Amino acid sequence: MKLNHKVNLIIHRKKIYIILIGFVLVGCYFANINPIKYSANIIYRIIPIDLSDPAIAALFGALIGGILSFIGSVYTQRKSFKNKGVIVRKNVIYSPLFDDLTKFKNSMDQYKKDNDYPIRLIFSTKDYHEMYKRNSFLAWERITSDVRSIEMPRYLTNELESLIDLGEKYIESLNKADEEIYQGAVEILAKVDTQLRDKSKSLVPTFLHEILIGNSITEENLNQSLYGHLDDGIKAELFTFYDSAKQFESINIVTKDFNEFHSHVTDLVVSISKLINFIQEKFEHKNKFY
Repeated sequence: MKLNHKVNLIIHRKKIYIILIGFVLVGCYFANINPIKYSANIIYRIIPIDLSDPAIAALFGALIGGILSFIGSVYTQRKSFKNKGVIVRKNVIYSPLFDDLTKFKNSMDQYKKDNDYPIRLIFSTKDYHEMYKRNSFLAWERITSDVRSIEMPRYLTNELESLIDLGEKYIESLNKADEEIYQGAVEILAKVDTQLRDKSKSLVPTFLHEILIGNSITEENLNQSLYGHLDDGIKAELFTFYDSAKQFESINIVTKDFNEFHSHVTDLVVSISKLINFIQEKFEHKNKFY
């Protein structure tokens, strides 16, 4: 939500300035201070000119008018360049980010809706696999690999980097939970296979996905693994262990980290959407009705 508040401040900053100016004027009124007269006195102290002389007053007025005209033309030109830059930034940075993030968010939303968890998150093309296409967010990598990264506002860069960090933190928690379950299962299975620790880790079923979503491990699950031939006593131990694994702290951490990651993705999509709408309405004169 921190990013959302930041974007709201950016969008409504002029309204905030107007409110602050209003408070200052009200304060001047109650303090019996005339802001115009007060400002004029300051200027007179800096430039002691006798404006009672018509010639000096006319010359001073022309000088001030010329300065204000020059400042106005420079301001208008700079504002025009700034507006064009904002529109370009929206088209080449914010819109691609929003499109890719929205697809990514929809995928994470579906996981949440199904009470499910992604086993992989892809943030780099070198890790990309078609099987995990729905779990991929690659727009940020493309932007940081070219000149667009210079155009990114620092606050938005920080939030996108935080997104990657939170995603990696979630995957790390997932791997730690898997390792804890693996070690517990090995302790039981080693009773029938003393060489198990020297074999491939893939031989030991952890059923991490089923444990995360709260499903009970059934005999059918175990029979589909390479240890389906176990006697009833070992199977009973495994069932008890897998059931107790649902209460592991590492499992709770996976849930917490995924919720935090999902919340951050949602905040980014909402905030970037607000930025795009603000730019369209303010700089591209978007009409809300058609």
